[in-house]
Amino acid sequence: MAYKCNTPSIEDMLEAGVHFGHQIRRWNPKMQKYIYTADSKTHIIDLYQTQDLLTKACNVLYEIAKTGKQIILVGTKRQASDIVERYAKDAGALYVTQRWLGGTFTNYKSVEGKWKQLKDLKTKRDNNEFSHLTKKERLLIDRQIEKLELFVGGIQDMKKYPGAVVVVDAKREKTAVKEANAVNVPVVAMIDTNTDPDNIDFVIPANDDAIKSIELIVSRLAEAIKAGYSEYKPEKTVQPTKKLEKNAIKSEVKTKEPASEPKVKSTKISKSKEQNKVVKTDGKRKSVKKDTKKVVKPKKGSTDNELEKQDNSKSKTIKVKNEKSSQQVKKEPKPSDSKSDKKSQKSSK
Repeated sequence: MAYKCNTPSIEDMLEAGVHFGHQIRRWNPKMQKYIYTADSKTHIIDLYQTQDLLTKACNVLYEIAKTGKQIILVGTKRQASDIVERYAKDAGALYVTQRWLGGTFTNYKSVEGKWKQLKDLKTKRDNNEFSHLTKKERLLIDRQIEKLELFVGGIQDMKKYPGAVVVVDAKREKTAVKEANAVNVPVVAMIDTNTDPDNIDFVIPANDDAIKSIELIVSRLAEAIKAGYSEYKPEKTVQPTKKLEKNAIKSEVKTKEPASEPKVKSTKISKSKEQNKVVKTDGKRKSVKKDTKKVVKPKKGSTDNELEKQDNSKSKTIKVKNEKSSQQVKKEPKPSDSKSDKKSQKSSK
């Protein structure tokens, strides 16, 4: 559905003074194609072109707002600040009315910290977290909040780069225009006869000094933005039906499957542990080694007599070892009590 812009008539624009330009000596030659004539050393803007370009700008803003992208209205001069703030709030757009902070687009993170600070201070003030402070400290915090509200209050909900920037007096707001061009954000601007139109995507030639002229143009642009946001429908991420069916089938299969028996880990005892076992005797530990006799495999071609000889030699070596151990035990003297020795010596005397 195409948007029908409520463009003002030529008579309405003449009454608002949209046609008045600057003096001839202050003009920019690039604006010559938008000038109708010159009268008493001032240029007169061609209102027919203004009407066509205004409808084009309204349609562009409507399409951008329809997609849900944010739009910023910028007007920092005294004549425009109140008008821009009022219509931006009504349309649901962002706005800057005091001063464009350098780096709002090109150095986004640093400016983002300021509006995070503003939100944090507001929430703490609403929750009475500053009640323990003195009166002077609370006044200083209130002043800080007011200052941040002036510069950042209108764009505190901005998410990275907006869909478009609407500027009143592009010559005065040159930093905003430059940053928007650097980040490839389209610019819609009211420009007078003393402005360079090259850096602006959608030009609206009009008187940017008169209050009535500014209000007439900004009100039409705000209507288009409001209509676009009203038709915006956020997309809901819904899981496809096929995936839902597959997940349901998997859950049914899991419920039907019987519970598997717990696996028993096989405990393998190493040979070294079996061989070396600890035995407690009278509070002391002694390691007892099992006799692990090596089985000697008979060599190939060995006869029965040879095998008997080997067994006899082994038995002899074992007997010799046992005899030696018994002899050592006999030789060891038994410990004698010192008291009994002394008594025997006395009796002998």
